[in-house]
Amino acid sequence: MVKKLYLMSGLSIFCFPLAYIYMLFLNIRDLCTKEYTVKNSNILGRVIILCAFAIVILFSRYKFISIKFSLLYILAMSVYTYFDKYNFEIDVEKYLQFIINCTSVVLIIGIIMYIFPIESMPLKWVDLSQYNINNRMFATFFNPNIYAYYLAVIMIVIASINNNKNEKQKIWNNIVYVISCICLYFTYSRTSWFTVIFVMIIMALISRKQYLIYALISICIMILAESIFKSNRANLNMVVTDSSFQYRLELWRISFEIIKDNLFFGIGVGTFYKYTASYSDIVVKYIEHCHNVYLQIIMSMGILPISIVIVFYVKSWFDNIKKLLVNRKSSFASMSIAVIIFSMFSSIFDAVLLTPQIFLLMVIILVIVKKSSNNLIISNY
Repeated sequence: MVKKLYLMSGLSIFCFPLAYIYMLFLNIRDLCTKEYTVKNSNILGRVIILCAFAIVILFSRYKFISIKFSLLYILAMSVYTYFDKYNFEIDVEKYLQFIINCTSVVLIIGIIMYIFPIESMPLKWVDLSQYNINNRMFATFFNPNIYAYYLAVIMIVIASINNNKNEKQKIWNNIVYVISCICLYFTYSRTSWFTVIFVMIIMALISRKQYLIYALISICIMILAESIFKSNRANLNMVVTDSSFQYRLELWRISFEIIKDNLFFGIGVGTFYKYTASYSDIVVKYIEHCHNVYLQIIMSMGILPISIVIVFYVKSWFDNIKKLLVNRKSSFASMSIAVIIFSMFSSIFDAVLLTPQIFLLMVIILVIVKKSSNNLIISNY
């Protein structure tokens, strides 16, 4: 079972469609062999989530699209259900080292793809009239903002656990950290740039001082890279005036209008692009999300299905957060807190957390924490 989890993680990083196909295969195989079960403690929670999606699909104008994307999220969440039913423990330190080692390969792929691009960069990725950018790094993540999110999480992981390693592993992990930070710069994703450094500083104040060292390393790398390559993306004066931010403001305005008109049941998962042209003369091209996780969830699902899920899970969420805060000095608790803070703040300016690849990886992280052999046990979800 541990090998399956490692395989799922590797597929999610290198080719996430294969991870979904593999999860579908595991579920179908269990159904065919009548081995598909759900822990009694988890049955009601699964029913609640399925009912929430069913309500959203029922009231969606574009049912086929909503069904397709809903099934994708349900399949990702089934990763937790599938592995939770088996009794096994996993060594989190060993697993995280595996992820760091996988990242080293992803970094090489990203650098090669950046130096030898197969095709020109899509114009929507950045305003070329304002920034000195010819390409953005994305590696196996198909989009620079998604890759930046992943790299930021890896940097947090290394900053959290590196004290527990032997000297050779520390040196190797620090090399991966530095290269990750350099590659993060070349994603030109300002949300991840600023948020990961902010989170490191916060964690230095509430948890351990080593985060401050990594924050300073990141700042130095970013300043040095910007002084050499002069992309102008770090210019704070342009953050709120460039076309990228103005475009986000327009998307947020559209989202508020859509929410107002579809407050209770939402518009359906994955259907945002069907509505943009009706609410704006500016946003006329295909756009997957509104660059804000909170608005995206409310807009897609409506307040009634969301409220049902929140009411059922709120106690479990608070209990687990309380456990993490009590143990915030430990490596794994501090890492979890840092990833949560990073996700919460970055979700204000982007919806990367809801992309199929990152969402699947986050579900896998929940499995790892639940099956931890390092005494970081969380309640059932």
